[in-house]
Amino acid sequence: MLRKKTTSSKVKTRKEAYKRKQQVRSYAAIHSWRILLLTIKAVHKFSRFKHKNGVTMCVSRRFSTVESDLNHSYSLNYCNNTQIQYKSVNLLKMKEECVDLIIIQNTTKKIVSKVCRLDYERKRQMQNRKQKLASNTCMNTKSLIIKHRRQRIWSNNKYSQNSQFREEKNQNAIKYFRDKYNNNNNFRMKEKERIKTHMSLKYHNNAKFRVQNNTQVSRRTLNKYHNNTTVRSKIKTRSKIDMLHKYHSNSDFRNQYKARMKTDILKRYYTNHSIRLKAIQSCIEFVS
Repeated sequence: MLRKKTTSSKVKTRKEAYKRKQQVRSYAAIHSWRILLLTIKAVHKFSRFKHKNGVTMCVSRRFSTVESDLNHSYSLNYCNNTQIQYKSVNLLKMKEECVDLIIIQNTTKKIVSKVCRLDYERKRQMQNRKQKLASNTCMNTKSLIIKHRRQRIWSNNKYSQNSQFREEKNQNAIKYFRDKYNNNNNFRMKEKERIKTHMSLKYHNNAKFRVQNNTQVSRRTLNKYHNNTTVRSKIKTRSKIDMLHKYHSNSDFRNQYKARMKTDILKRYYTNHSIRLKAIQSCIEFVS
């Protein structure tokens, strides 16, 4: 009974096959370029050898013109047999060299076309791989979005249904926020500024919140005033200092304060019998 391959082994074999293909492709490209370089070197050597022997290089389309010129020169110097033999030998050599040059040119063209085809194939496969990778990344992002959405729905359902999970998550969030607030100065300053701006906007835009905040602050201040002696003494001294400063610096406030005090004393004098008796007694003592 054959064993079924695991996913990891399949992936491993696929990677090895891909590496082998890449090695073969790179070796073929290097080999083709090497053949091209060797052929070009051979052409250069052949051209240097030709110039050294004093033979003029010609291409196939000019070969007929050269041959006609040589025949004309042969007809002019027909009387000299040695010169005719020498020139015929040179003509044969030149024909052979031109044929060799044509063969080398054809071979070079074939190799260049083969190398260009291999290069084009390599670029095409690279473009296909890039497109495949881009499509895979797009599919991966879509699958990740679907996965995150599914996880978020599951977490929200568990958060709303399981009280223990909800408490643990809240405690972890509070702990993380507290640690970050205590350890990171930049985060702490940003958080303070954010809370301050949020509270000021809410205070000025929401009348209900403003009333609740004012009542809460006044209640807290009264509780603190009646329960804490140090706070009470501080508030009294601060209020006295403020009143004295305002009394001595603001004449309108001073006149209003004097008039108010007079009305208060007269009201107490006419409404409270004990205060009136004390005032009369003090006046009699002062006169006597």
